[in-house]
Amino acid sequence: MLEEAPARVFEKGNQALVPLLVGFNSDEWTTLGHYSLDPTADGFREALRGSYGELAERALELYPVANDEEAPAAEYRWKTDSTFACPSRFIADRVARVTDDVYFYEFSRSLPVPGGDKLGAYHGAETAYVMDNLKLETWVPRQEHDQHLADLMSDYWVRFAATGDPNGSGSPSWPVYRQESREYLELGNRVEPGSGIRTAFCDLWDELQRSHLNP
Repeated sequence: MLEEAPARVFEKGNQALVPLLVGFNSDEWTTLGHYSLDPTADGFREALRGSYGELAERALELYPVANDEEAPAAEYRWKTDSTFACPSRFIADRVARVTDDVYFYEFSRSLPVPGGDKLGAYHGAETAYVMDNLKLETWVPRQEHDQHLADLMSDYWVRFAATGDPNGSGSPSWPVYRQESREYLELGNRVEPGSGIRTAFCDLWDELQRSHLNP
């Protein structure tokens, strides 16, 4: 049994001081909708109010939904943020307070198949690239870029596991994550650094967590 909630451990800086590689996929929730009820616009707004409490009006502005047809996409975006992107940023921020060995990514590559844009970079889509076993997914017609991306990602992960730093061997530079600027590496149609992780959405999510951690 855990003696303390993990979020409190990270908030206090009491986690193990080891290098961290963390991130999320752009569209995590598109294949996880079976964990949710089919939302209506009113139902989605009520879910935001129940989750955000006094901060709900700001959440409603960030995740606008005009009608029932827009509700599923709004919920997918919110669930991707609140379950994956923002918790990952929360951990990266807290670890970056005490070490420079933090590397953040966003995986954004959609399947190159008809309808792939509807799934986007879904939950687990990055695994075949990290493990460099795209050929095992025979049902997906890959493109040349997919193997190039798999080569890069598997190299990054192996170097990080071996050294605590994913950089080297001529790969595009992966910047160190710092809380002030929140640098990350996008892994998708292009492999390039960026800064800021879902800023307004995750800033609000952080504020909600602080209210729970410091009631």
